[in-house]
Parts: sequence; structure tokens; C-alpha cells
Amino acid sequence: MRSFIAALLTLSLVVLSSSFASGMVYLNVTTKNYSVYYPLDAVVRIFHDENITSGSKLVVYIDGKKEAAKALDYMVQNQSYEPKTHAFSYNLTASGTIEWEEHPVQTFSYRIVAYGFCGGSSSPSQVCVEYSTQPGLCDSANGCPYEIQSQLYESSVSASDGLLFIKDATSLISPPPDAITTKWSVDILGNSDVEGTMRPACGGESYMGTPLDRNGWYGSLGRIINKSRCTQAGTGATCLVDPFDEESVSKGYSRYGGPLGGPNGEVNSGGVYIVGRENGEYIYQSIGGDALNDEISSVDGKNGIINFRYFDFDNTYVIFALPPNGSEHESSTHFCAYTSKSVHKENQWSSSGGETHASIKFGEKYTRKLSTDDFESLAPACPSGDICNITLLNMGVEKTSDPDGVVSLSFDAQGMAVEAVVTELIFNSFMEDEVNLADMNIPLSYLDPNESHVLRVELLGPSGVVLNFTESGFRVCKDRDKDGYCEESGTCSDLDPEQHPGKQELCNGRDDDCDGEIDEDFKDRENRISGKIPGILGEGCFSFTNSKGWKNACSGTWVCSKDGLNVTCSSGVYPGELKEICGNHIDDDCDGDWDENYPGDECVKEPPPGKFCRNGDNRPCGPGNRTGICRQGYSVCVNGTWGECKNAVYPREEVCNGKDDDCDGVVDNIGGGESVEETGCACYNGAGASSEVCNEIDDDCNGKIDDGISCCSSGDTRYCGTDVGVCRKGVQRCVEGRWSECKGGIEPVKEICYDKLDNDCDGQADEEDECNPSITCSNGMLDLNENGIDCGPECPVSCEPDITGWVLISFGVLFLLSAFVLLRIKGVVK
Repeated sequence: MRSFIAALLTLSLVVLSSSFASGMVYLNVTTKNYSVYYPLDAVVRIFHDENITSGSKLVVYIDGKKEAAKALDYMVQNQSYEPKTHAFSYNLTASGTIEWEEHPVQTFSYRIVAYGFCGGSSSPSQVCVEYSTQPGLCDSANGCPYEIQSQLYESSVSASDGLLFIKDATSLISPPPDAITTKWSVDILGNSDVEGTMRPACGGESYMGTPLDRNGWYGSLGRIINKSRCTQAGTGATCLVDPFDEESVSKGYSRYGGPLGGPNGEVNSGGVYIVGRENGEYIYQSIGGDALNDEISSVDGKNGIINFRYFDFDNTYVIFALPPNGSEHESSTHFCAYTSKSVHKENQWSSSGGETHASIKFGEKYTRKLSTDDFESLAPACPSGDICNITLLNMGVEKTSDPDGVVSLSFDAQGMAVEAVVTELIFNSFMEDEVNLADMNIPLSYLDPNESHVLRVELLGPSGVVLNFTESGFRVCKDRDKDGYCEESGTCSDLDPEQHPGKQELCNGRDDDCDGEIDEDFKDRENRISGKIPGILGEGCFSFTNSKGWKNACSGTWVCSKDGLNVTCSSGVYPGELKEICGNHIDDDCDGDWDENYPGDECVKEPPPGKFCRNGDNRPCGPGNRTGICRQGYSVCVNGTWGECKNAVYPREEVCNGKDDDCDGVVDNIGGGESVEETGCACYNGAGASSEVCNEIDDDCNGKIDDGISCCSSGDTRYCGTDVGVCRKGVQRCVEGRWSECKGGIEPVKEICYDKLDNDCDGQADEEDECNPSITCSNGMLDLNENGIDCGPECPVSCEPDITGWVLISFGVLFLLSAFVLLRIKGVVK
């Protein structure tokens, strides 16, 4: 049984979780190669699900040097958000002391002794004489007194056992056959903390049909005195009950732990009690010779007699008593042992439990009312079930889960309540803000084009703490055409200011906007549907025939217009531009009718004078090579002139598709590669396609490498490119399971002659097959034996004018003028 003792309580808060928020702020910056003539124009994207507070700023470093900073207060003013709901959980905590009594087992030795008489009025038996303690006192009336002792035995008992039954004496002692035993006793040896007694029954047994409690007393509610066995005597009565230990009913008697009686445990000593009629309270009836104050005049435990001085037959009387002891009753043959030996113990304890799960948003307040009962349930159990006292000294709460790290938990001591609030505003979803570093006007002119550089961008909170940062490698270029862009791909040139990212894409057979695609706007079917272009570049235009296979003069292919702004039909003839010619089986005016008769002379007989072919004739045309996808077409004579070649399929750029696109006899030899690895195409040289795997090869031959599968984890990086010659490796980043373009490195360029550098990164510098006058004078490069680009067929070291030649020419002119003047003076020339 445990009980709580009131104490001065200390209310505390224990926080176990981290104080860092799980709200995320991260930056993303994409760099490229930048021109030294223009400020840095990178764009930083800020992704965040927590509030960017006033005072935050973006700081930019290049190669570790701080270049600029920008306040972000403008972001704060325009943010709209939905607060996130934050889940958290907590335990109640309690601590204090626990005190209890331990009951160590007590070992002891015992011996039982029986006393009485044997023989009676007849001659005593020989056994009786042998056991007689006083043979000379034998008489015919009582017989011979005797005393019998048992052997010495060992046993044990603890205080938690109560009045413990050890042994029935009759199993240890055999009195003479003609003996009458009048007294039983027990001797305890070797342990003074153990007490022995002889009773008709021990604790937990029954006596005369009445259960005894663990301490050997009549049951927890006592034994009811049967009023039918009471004889009224004036105001009192004499009542017969079962024999009892006369001493046990005296006031205050509580041997062996006392009775555990009464409905509320209020009876803790033997005696006779009245049970209250209204509230069931037990009222003790005093025993003695005081006629005014004692309700009971006398008791006779051996014979079970109680003489009441005052007795009310309407009341209920109960008696709490021990069965008669061994000296009072011959039936007291049970040896009972008892000890009150105990050891006081005390420990400190602390505990937590009762985990509670809850959720809360920013701006809300969570409250839960508690009581001390909630904390008392956390106290430990009493050791071994013994009676103990538990003191509760401290109460509090501890956070057990806070995934977002923004819930502040407290315990209100006065209101006995758990309280929680959210300390940081986290959004329900990510927001994206964009900062263009071009606004910060960071110059790049001082950076070395031959070195790699690092751009670092930090987002600082109001206190200067770095909330997040990102780094990206980049390079600068000389930007020889000063258009603000470096060469972005192999199809772009740094010598042409009209070719750079952001430039309008023209229909001219080159990559104007440097996006890796050529004339893509004129191959877009959406532009065709919307009417931006009349047809798809490369497809047929006005190509229709009648049921007889007769064609029209307008039939051709959509090609680039001269200004590059649109496409035009390669036939050069649009519907309605020509008059119909009769009899040539050609729809000359392209109106859908063939050789129709117009009024007047609109239908002219053919062929027109001076033409070298007959209208309607056709001949093969197109590529002579018919390997791969290449196919010949035909040309039709229109108005005496052969028209453009129709339906021919010409070589085109090789792509990974299982076809020989460039008609060189080798399937998918992309970039001139001679293996699957060099071409990056599994279908090289006619090999079959397979399922896509992560190997940087187009396994399914659809023109895309490693598509449809995730080949890396977002945020991973790896080196790319080469370190051969002037080239330097760049970095690829994993974005949504794909490796990005190689950035930040130096890529090969066309070999610049006579600089002793390996510009094209092929392992050779100024190689002979590229650096001889016949090539350098016409390669479109500023080689180091030239002052200008391709300045002369002989490519002297200096392309200055040849002064000697000019001098000779000058002398010749002067000579001729002088001769002319002299002849005129002589009259030869008029």
C-alpha cells in the first residue's frame, strides 16, 4: 500500500528537443561563363518555407572576396503565406522520494512443549511415568503431571507474513495414550526478534468457522456477537461467544500487528465494539469494574463469556480478539511465529510518461489543464508490495517530439497547465523569390580568364547568422566580339556579336540564340498552327497531285527566306503567280485544276521560245549517294526551266536513332565516333536498342541519354570535361535525377597557331596539319603570325603593307606622267 505525502512542490520544464527550426531556406544559383566586359548577371533563387524577416540580406563573394550585399526588406513587405500546422508531443515528468519498510526473513530455532496429566484414577502407564515431571505427585484424582518436549527445529518468518503458521504440535509430540494435555508452549531460540505462540489457528486460518486476518485476529469486520446467545440481566446481559484470548480484548491491545478491522481500517486494537446504526462507525466498549464508565463488567475468554453492564438488543455488537493461547485452551496446538523486524529504506525517484500528441499553428496557443493526480500516477510501485510513503517534489513536462523545432513548451505552475506556442513562422508550402545579381553591378574585368572562379552567395538573417549559402564554379572569357557572352556551345562563335544567348533565332542554318538548336522556331508545329510561320522548315509545300499523278508548279520544300525571318517555298512559285500552260499535265497556277481552258489567250501553247526544256518533263535529282536515309528526288520543267529538286532526302546531322542520317555508310556514328562509348549511342554501327540504364549512353536510341530514369541524387556533384592542354574540368550537378551540363570548366576551342598552347585540347600544340600558312591564312582565327584575321595568302610574320612594291609603282606612275608632259610639249600628243 502506498500513500503520497504532501511536500513543497517545484514545478519545472524539461526541454529535450533541438532549438533549431525545421523551416528550410535554401539557395540556388546557376552560373555560366561570363564576359569580362559586363557585370555579373547570375540569378539567385531563394526557396523558403519560413519567414525572411526584416534585416535579412544577400551577400556575394567571388573567390572568397566580398563583392556586394543587398537588403531583402522588399521581400518581407510582399510575402503572403499560410502557416504550417506543427505536430509535437510531450511527456509529464515527476520526481520525489519513496520510503518503505523492508521485512528481512528471520531464521530461528524452536522447540514445542506439551504439559498435562496422565493416568487419571487408574494406575498410570509406564509411558506416563517416564514423562512425568514429578512422579511423587501422582495421585488417584489427577493422575501424574507430565511434560514432553519436541526436538529442536528450524524455520523462518518475516514481518510481511503476519502471524505465520509453522507447525501443528501434534505432528511433533506424542503424549501418553491416557494423557490429558492442558497447556502448550513453544521456546524460540537463536533470534530474539521472533515471537512464538500456540493457538488453535494462525493468521489467514479459520477458528470456529470465523476467518482470521493475516495477523491472526477475527476477520476484518470482527465476529458478530449472536444476540440469541445473550441472556438479559437488568440493563445488561451475559453473552456466550467462542473462546478467545482474554488479554486480547483489553483496551489498546494490538499484539502481532493488531486487528486490521473496520470498514475504513479504524479498528487497530482488540475489544468489543458497537456498530453505529447510521454511519457504521465502530464504537469501543470499555471493560472494567467502573460501574459508571465501563460498558462491560467482566470477560471469561476460556469459556467464551462476556458480561455486559449495558446492553442494547437493537444494536449490533462485534468482538475483535485472538483465539485462546496455549495456556488457556487445550486445542491450541498450532505453533504460530511472528516478527516485526523491519528495515527503513528511502530512495529518490524520477519518472516521465503519459505521452500526449498535439498540433498547433503560428499565432495559436495550446493549453491543457492538469492536476497532481496526473503526476502521482507516474510514481513507482512500492517495493515488494510493502507499505510505503511516496513524496512528490517536482512536476513538469518534457518535449518528446518536435520535428519542425519551432514549438516552445512550458508549464504554468500557478494554473497547473501545459502551454505551447510556435516561435517561428513556417509556411505551409515553399515560396520562391528571385534576386538578379546584375542589379548589384559586380564587375568581372579583373578576373583571369585562364583560371576557374567560385561564386558564393550567403543569405544572412537580421542577427548576421548565415541561414544558407550556395557556391558555384564559373569562368570568365575575353569576349572577343564584346556581345556580353562567351561561346556557349560548339555551334556558337565568340567572333560574331550577332550570335549569343538571347539573340533572336533566325532561319539561317545556324544557332543564333546558342541554345544548341538550329532554326528551331521554324520547325515548331505550334508556330505553324498559330500562323507565325506558313509551313514547317524542311517539309513539302503545296505538294498535291490529282488522281492521274499530275503535279503542280508550286510544289517544293519550305526553306528559309532571304531575311531569315520566316520560311518560303523552295519552288519560288506561289499559287496564282503563273498562268496555266495547256497540255503539260502540270497545274501551273496551282489552283487545283490541270490544263484548264481560260478565256482568251490565258492558256498559252508550249514550249516558250528560248527555253531549254519542255514544260512537264522531269528528271532525277538530289544526292548521288543513296546509302542511309538519302534518296533521290525529281525536278520538273516549268516554263522551260528545271525547277527545284523535289522529294529528295539529303544527308543531315547524325543522331542516335538507329539510322544512317549523314549517309556515310555507318549507323549512328555521332560526332565521328567509332564506338558506342565515343558516340554515346547503343545503336552505333547497327547494334540494337535496349532498356535505358544509367551509363551516359542512349541505350534505347531515342536521342536522349539516361532519360526516364534517375541516375543520381539531387545535390550531388562530379567533375566533367578534361584537363588536357588549356582545358580545365568543370562541374556537373544532379538536378531531379539528371546530371546537368558541364559548367565552370574551360572547353576546347579551335587551335590558335604559334602560341605554343594546346587550344583544342587534343594533346598537341600548334599541330602541323592545322598550323601551316595555307590553313592559318584562311581559318578565321587571329593566329600569332598575323596582326589581323587571315590578312594574306603568304601569312608573313607581320601583315604590314609591302613598302617596296608601292615605291616601284609610285616611280612608274611618275615616269609615265613625265613622259606624257614631254610628248605634249613637243606636240606629239594633243
